[in-house]
Amino acid sequence: MKKEEDYYDCVEQEIQALLRLQRLDAEKCNIVQIHAAFFDRGYFCFVFEYLDKSLFDYMAENDFRPLPLNAIKSVVQQLAIALQSLKSVGVTHRDIKLDNIMLVDHEKQPFRVKLIDFGIATVASTIPQGSVIQALCSM
Repeated sequence: MKKEEDYYDCVEQEIQALLRLQRLDAEKCNIVQIHAAFFDRGYFCFVFEYLDKSLFDYMAENDFRPLPLNAIKSVVQQLAIALQSLKSVGVTHRDIKLDNIMLVDHEKQPFRVKLIDFGIATVASTIPQGSVIQALCSM
């Protein structure tokens, strides 16, 4: 029963974050766009825009060779915009990693990225100052 409660707590956190993100222009803010959410057979499901592949998968396909400096600069600038946008609506992501940075369409828009996975995101005002935060939700 505790695991089920944890699942619903995590879903509730993600829903709260996603509701705040709807105030943003997903294209300009480099954040994944949500199209729908629904409950099916005991699971909460989200429908997001289609994105190409994660930055981790791209790096793995290329034997983890370093990216060109101009690509790194572009990705960092886009992530800075995403983080500033999250801050503007009071959301803290809490799980930024290569798996959660998606290439939009690497063939047509090389190194155009969006931030995904708000499963452990939280409303910034609910985090006590000085808290140590780590990923706890896993499904």
